[in-house]
Amino acid sequence: MNHRIANNLALIAAIVELDSRCVDDPVAAGVLAATQRRIQAVASVHRRLYREVELDTINLGVFLDDLGDSLRALVSDSRDCRTITVRADDFDLPNEHAAAFAILVTELVGNACKHAYKVDVPGEVRVIFDVTPSGDWTLAVEDDGVGIGHHHGGSHGLGSHIIQAVSRKLGGQHAWESASPGTRFMMWTGERPTAGFSSKAVTIMGQVCERG
Repeated sequence: MNHRIANNLALIAAIVELDSRCVDDPVAAGVLAATQRRIQAVASVHRRLYREVELDTINLGVFLDDLGDSLRALVSDSRDCRTITVRADDFDLPNEHAAAFAILVTELVGNACKHAYKVDVPGEVRVIFDVTPSGDWTLAVEDDGVGIGHHHGGSHGLGSHIIQAVSRKLGGQHAWESASPGTRFMMWTGERPTAGFSSKAVTIMGQVCERG
């Protein structure tokens, strides 16, 4: 069942991409591109669930690595050049929360790649997932771009609603802050982290640099 769902989601994402090529309005094209990323994020979850059908949890560190591969193909246009870096500790996330987490990370990375840097300016987006000995965790998505005002859509955008919904589902708190330079989004359980992240796992996802 998960295999069929993943294939159907991939097909829907492909249809959305074809539709976006026929749209001249840049706003509408942006909405369709974001929709495609969200569908692909859910498809990534189902592909992993199909491979590990007997398990009730997903290793989030491994999953973020897989998700990064998908994001590289989705977050850039022919003028952009982005590097996505993933640093993630191992953590068993319940399957029922995996899709929500995937959509959240996809939304944040896509947002940062699009808005943090000027067109034709290379830049890095980092996804950091840190687990403490007590079992609490912190997710950060950060860039070195134009600053905290770049998160498009404000408090009323769809992205903001997705973040609010996922935060409630995962039982975490979240905040935007200046990364000096750039912007950092954080979501965490337990006490708000005040020190740097200690994640040991490092995956350099490589540059997102498509050719027109």
